[in-house]
Amino acid sequence: MAEQNKIEQFYKKAVEGIDEKWFSNPLTDWYPYIINLPKPLKQVYLVSILDWQVNNGGFEQYFSNHYGLFTPETIQTLIDFNCPIRSKLLKISFDIIKPETDSYEMFRYKLVNNQYDQLDDEKVNDLLDDISDVYNNINEEDVYERALVYLSPFKIEDFM
Repeated sequence: MAEQNKIEQFYKKAVEGIDEKWFSNPLTDWYPYIINLPKPLKQVYLVSILDWQVNNGGFEQYFSNHYGLFTPETIQTLIDFNCPIRSKLLKISFDIIKPETDSYEMFRYKLVNNQYDQLDDEKVNDLLDDISDVYNNINEEDVYERALVYLSPFKIEDFM
């Protein structure tokens, strides 16, 4: 229980500076705030949001709610946390949404401006639902257990 509390403490510390007004302009406020957090706080935020979104409404919800802004960073975090299956599933979902010709910057811009019609496509959503089901049924990669291993050298006091 104390270990799970560590994740909660890191998450609370990560979000304490977020202003709800930022969500109306995520590229200039919310995105830079998260990206510039100390790495352990950013990583806990990224995997927590991904896990909550996918468990609640799937990858479609993750992208529709604009958390997909952080996809490349979240993929790297999953790799850092030794969650290769989850990382691969997120990458597959990302590749379904983001055209190869779009840069990451263009992807973020289009995502927050709701310019990806594929998020309204039933076949795409069915595919994302299937990928989400696989993600949600992975038993051998508990993202929080692996996060705790990765975060073991850090204490919340390091970020006060």
